[in-house]
Parts: sequence; C-alpha cells; structure tokens
Amino acid sequence: MSRRILFVVKSLFSGGDAYQLRLLTGQVLTQGWDVHVAVMRPESGEHHGFEPQVTIHDLSQHTDRVSNNTARLRRTIQRLNPEIIHSWDLESALTCHLATAGMRLERISTLLEIPPKKDLWFRMASKRFTRGTRLTVCHPMIADYLDEHNFIDRIDQTTIVPNAAPPAFPGLSNAREELLVRMEIENPESLVITAIADFTPRTRIKDLIWAASLLNCVQYDVHLLVFGSGPQRPKLKTYMDRTQSHRYVHLLNHSPLVELALAGSQVYWHSHLTRPTPTELMMAQSNKVPSVSVLGPGTDELVLHQQTAFATNYGARDEFARWTKYVLEQAEPTRQLVTQAHRHLQATFPLNAMIEPYLDLYQ
Repeated sequence: MSRRILFVVKSLFSGGDAYQLRLLTGQVLTQGWDVHVAVMRPESGEHHGFEPQVTIHDLSQHTDRVSNNTARLRRTIQRLNPEIIHSWDLESALTCHLATAGMRLERISTLLEIPPKKDLWFRMASKRFTRGTRLTVCHPMIADYLDEHNFIDRIDQTTIVPNAAPPAFPGLSNAREELLVRMEIENPESLVITAIADFTPRTRIKDLIWAASLLNCVQYDVHLLVFGSGPQRPKLKTYMDRTQSHRYVHLLNHSPLVELALAGSQVYWHSHLTRPTPTELMMAQSNKVPSVSVLGPGTDELVLHQQTAFATNYGARDEFARWTKYVLEQAEPTRQLVTQAHRHLQATFPLNAMIEPYLDLYQ
C-alpha cells in the first residue's frame, strides 16, 4: 500500500511557490507515494501543470475566511489520514497547525519567501505553531529573518533546501507569436516585458510602471505584463489611470498565461528582494529570456551583472529602462548573456539538490 503525503499550498499559481512544489511532487510520485495537494485559494480556470496522478483538493469554496479553510483542511486530513502533511508557505503553515490540533502526524513546513513584518501577536503565534514542525527554507536569509524577527525559537531548527532550476517552456519557439495573439497585441514589433510580484509596496511595482513609461516616451510600443495579487492593486490602477500608463501596463493577477509570458517576452523584470533565488527569475533564465533584476541578497546568486543578467540598484527605476534599451540594441552580447545564464542556472541549481533533501525528510 502506498504511503500518503498531503501538501498544503496557498495557490497553484505557477509563477510562484507552487512551481517548486510541482517539481517536487513529480519526483515524489516516482518513489511510490500517494500524493495529494490541498489548495487554499485556487485560481478560477487555472492550469496547474501537476502530474495527473496528483489529487488536487479545493479548500476555498470561494471564501477567504480562515476558519472555514481550517475546518475544511481538518476534515480533509481526517479523511485522507496522511503520514506527512507538508505546508508550502507561511499562511498554509499556520492553517495546518490549527487544523492538526490534537492529531499525531509528521508536519513539515517550507518557506520560499521572506514574510512581511507582522504584529507581535502574529509572530508569537507563528513561533508557537511552528514548534513540533520541521521547517525548511530555500535560502539562509529567510532563516536569519525568521530568527531576527521572532518567528521561530532557534535558527538551528531550520533546514536549507535550495530551489531547483525549472525546465524550459515546451513550445518555446512559438511562444512569442502565441503570446501576442492571446494578449491581442497587434503590432508584431511590440516590446513585451513580463514581471511577477505581489501587489504590495515592498515589491516596488511602481518602479516598473515608471520604467515602462520611460520606454514608452522614447517611442517603444511597450507592453508590461505584471502577474500577481495583493491589496495594492486598486492604488496601482489609480496610478496607471493618472499617468495614462494603463494603455500599455497590464495587471494580469494570477493568469494562467504566466508561463507563456515568461517564454514569449523579450525581457523579464524583477524589482524586489522578498523571494531569495526566485523561481520566476529562474524560469525566465531557463527560457533564455534576458532579465533585468535588482541586485541584492537573494538575487546575487542568479544575477551576475552582464554575465547572466543586468543588475539594477534597489529602487533605481531608470536602470530598468536603460538596460532594456541595451538588450534591444545589442543583440549579440544579449544572446551570449542568456546562454551563460542558462548554463549557470543548470549548474548551480540542479533538480536533485532540491529533491534529495526532501526525500530524506520523508524517510
């Protein structure tokens, strides 16, 4: 009889944490596990890309009330009776701890993002709920942050499991043409730029809108596609309306077009430092899309300036526009850069380096 494992994740949006989970579940299946994934906030009509043998459970039922998600998750756990429950982000981790109160089962939690600073009560609750849980993070700076801001008892309780390089998008050669059709962009010479970020102030999406406006001013037919979700969306819409950038900046939420966009764009922009070794930046480099990224802790392993990517200073809006102009005007150096980025990615973040530590935890 197969051993059963239940993963719990906030969303199946493939431009976020769920892509690494997809890579992991594909390998866990080969070890004979019965794999289930519970999703707290599924996206409508989302193509999740998981193997067909993975059973997906919808916990949301179109409500954001945590108590409802917690109760539904508890019933799902009682019905499935898994050996291991593995949560895949902080929100899912806290829900799992509430849902498994009084149960005897192994709990593992993975964090791939630096959590926002929360009120003291939230940090104390996180510390209490993570006791008795094996915690993994994709980068040491997340463990340092959790320890510094009192989310965990001791930093030595965490295991570092690096993110893995994603495979290239299938059908890469036709991605741009398909993207233009799906986005209803009529000009085949349009400059299409993709960015993935939560709609929150700390991801600095306004920097990218400003940079797109600058490119638009110098006669580029630019289209900036921003995929994400979050509370800042209404304010971003107001900002775009006032600056007339709504004509060429598209806030696409968690659209299933994200993987196509990461393959069919001319440039990928990364504006923040909240996600160390971000999967979305890896996806762009795997697809040989030139990337312009803020350089700092967490991106410095992927962003080697003018070797694997073009680096910007944090908050330097004009540098996104300047290096994008370089990409368009310097074709041969850019081709060399994306080739080097692809090789560096495959050598530095192999799949086994992520898979093997998790399989060891499941023993």
